[in-house]
Amino acid sequence: MADETDPHLVLGPRFAEAVELAAELHRDQSRKDSSIPYMSHLLGAASFLIQQPGCTEDEAIAALLHDALEDQPERIDADDISARFGDDVARIVFDCTDADTNPKPPWRHRKVAYLAHLETVPESSLRVSAADKLHNARAIASDRQLVGDDLWRRFNAPPVAQRWYLQSLAEVFCRRLGNDIAKLLSHTVAEVTGDLPTDIDLQDNVDRPAWVGASTITSSLASLDHAAEARFPGDPVPVGLTAWRSEDGRWWIEQVDAGDPHRPLTVFVAPVDAD
Repeated sequence: MADETDPHLVLGPRFAEAVELAAELHRDQSRKDSSIPYMSHLLGAASFLIQQPGCTEDEAIAALLHDALEDQPERIDADDISARFGDDVARIVFDCTDADTNPKPPWRHRKVAYLAHLETVPESSLRVSAADKLHNARAIASDRQLVGDDLWRRFNAPPVAQRWYLQSLAEVFCRRLGNDIAKLLSHTVAEVTGDLPTDIDLQDNVDRPAWVGASTITSSLASLDHAAEARFPGDPVPVGLTAWRSEDGRWWIEQVDAGDPHRPLTVFVAPVDAD
């Protein structure tokens, strides 16, 4: 009869093999703007997950490999993972990948697509993704204590956009999972982003036509961080830029200026030639 000290999950040779593979795949990587081996993140995410009752070995293995397709596509693919660890692990890793192409799609559109994707994946994939995001959020909280707001310079999107993405992730995980990891993520995100701006300040532009005035563009700007499916005619929007179109088809581009993370996001509006 099992006693209270017996583990709820026994990790066998497959997990050990996944540790070895992850260490090999990511041996040349470090955490963003640091010399910390990237393996620390993979082990950290797996550790959060393993502590959760109901975690399976497949989920623990997927946590170790969750960035393999995104970061090392030239060295491994989903078929390789499936052959070594099974279809369930490969599916979870695929579900946790927000881009496996090079170059990656623009940040804003990539994150919107990933949030929509999280609404459709099974709970096993949600649990692994939540563990990944919790470890990232904990790292942000720790680094912000050490370096302050210089932390936000590491990212491809301004602080107000990071706030939107982290809070959106926490909302999805709390609503769909509601487990300890989701709750810890929500608490950590609130701690990290609570003093970041939520407002958007529209910078005046004397050349702006009437239809782009503050009263008519506010509704669009309110969705700026949600990256509505706006595109340049025929092209994706570059990183840091969002395009909008008037009712009569005229296009405008808004360039995000990260600026001071304690001030509202500033958007500079300029015309785009649709021809």
